[in-house]
Amino acid sequence: GNLNLEYEETKFLEIFGFGNELRGFSKQSQPLRIQYYREYDMSIQSVTLKNYRSFVERTTIELRPLTLLYGYNNSGKSALLRALPLIADSLGGAQSTPIEMRSASVRGCHFGDVLSRISGGQTLEIELLLNNPYRLKWTFFDQPKSKSHVISRFSMQDANNHLLLDAQWAAKPEKQHKDVYVVQWYDTPPQEVILLFSGLLPAWEL
Repeated sequence: GNLNLEYEETKFLEIFGFGNELRGFSKQSQPLRIQYYREYDMSIQSVTLKNYRSFVERTTIELRPLTLLYGYNNSGKSALLRALPLIADSLGGAQSTPIEMRSASVRGCHFGDVLSRISGGQTLEIELLLNNPYRLKWTFFDQPKSKSHVISRFSMQDANNHLLLDAQWAAKPEKQHKDVYVVQWYDTPPQEVILLFSGLLPAWEL
């Protein structure tokens, strides 16, 4: 889908479906589906990875119309080339988990298989700088017992690094719904809501 990101501060809530009904949203309400306009430029200026295969520390790769990758064997070139189509496949939203682990780029691996074996950490970070320009950041948390994963944090910033949206996973064993997030947009107080994702992006109403 495409997102119209012609940005005006006073219209942000409406652009993202955060109308008056969301200002009164409560944890007892129905699951929140953020409404998107479906025309946006998702071409990528740079991608940042952390704890992905050989990329243990935060590593940023700038992308151009012609981007050359070179380095020693086992330095991460193939891992990076697999990361880009994996991200693209995950934006489609047809999968049951945020990252499309059925993508040909990971050949049916489980989420834990794409994490760095060096660090042993359970989280994966991906950051995209788009040509809009907007910055999207995800943190994913491994759930090895179910061989799955969740988005533990999603945020979006504008070209001036102003926070547009920040959603932190808040599900706990005593909560009945696993999609509980503490959501903040602009300078509004954080609010606990049930937030659904379609692939990597908050779900939209068609």
